[in-house]
Amino acid sequence: MNIVLTLVTFLLMAPVRAAEWPAACLASEPVQVVIRNDDICALSQVDWERKLLAVFRAEQIPLSVGVIPAIAADTRYKPEAKRHPLGEDDAIVRLYAQAAQEGWVDLLQHGYDHQQNASHAGMAPAKSSEFSALPLAEQQARIQRGRQLLQQAFGVTAQVFVPPWNNADGHTDLALENLGFQGLSDTRLWRFSATGKQPIPSRMIYFDQLDETLEQWYRQGQCQGRLPPETVVILYHSWEDYNDEGPKRLQGYLQRLKDSGVKITTISQALGLIPDRQLEEKTVVLQ
Repeated sequence: MNIVLTLVTFLLMAPVRAAEWPAACLASEPVQVVIRNDDICALSQVDWERKLLAVFRAEQIPLSVGVIPAIAADTRYKPEAKRHPLGEDDAIVRLYAQAAQEGWVDLLQHGYDHQQNASHAGMAPAKSSEFSALPLAEQQARIQRGRQLLQQAFGVTAQVFVPPWNNADGHTDLALENLGFQGLSDTRLWRFSATGKQPIPSRMIYFDQLDETLEQWYRQGQCQGRLPPETVVILYHSWEDYNDEGPKRLQGYLQRLKDSGVKITTISQALGLIPDRQLEEKTVVLQ
């Protein structure tokens, strides 16, 4: 759907606000919501990223960020395409490193170069993959290479992996386990432990599905049943908001989400990898 049309539709829907919803709707283990911003990379536009991050900061909402270690200039299957390691753009690194150090941005590894492999060449994005159908050794080498690049850039070792196009396979799972990753975020959330890969009650939506999702829980001030103890991951791409209406559009969605009364957290927190941390209420200038 056209972004402008989506925004107009969103504003006109005017659903019931959280203040009108009965407290009894909240479960003893309330639904958690995560916003996962994929595709941050050396080709991201730092001026727009700074503006959009400032919206999250102003709304006191934490953010999980899928960072591409070495983005390919062409994400279709083009082996000859140039790779751009994250370190090529020091401004992007400093921007997200600062936000992560403050504790309100959760850094995740989003593939290696985000390019289709030969088995997925020409496929639609929904069926594309950088990793599926590749041998275990090749997948493990790519993931490890990307992890090292993120370590060099941010000084931290990624613990959660986000496969491009949310598409991976059993070899990806084995590679992540071999490398000591603790979590996986595709269309669901998964935790790796001594007993193997365990699913976390979760699902993925997009911002334009937010009101539809909320209406499944509340309608005209009435509970539709107690909220399930699950985590809803909202998949977001900040590059879609590289326009003058983008920050306003984003702010509208974030305010709507805050009004819902659900718990907003990060993927690492939802997986139990780090404790919950409140975003400090202070003014910070993003560098």
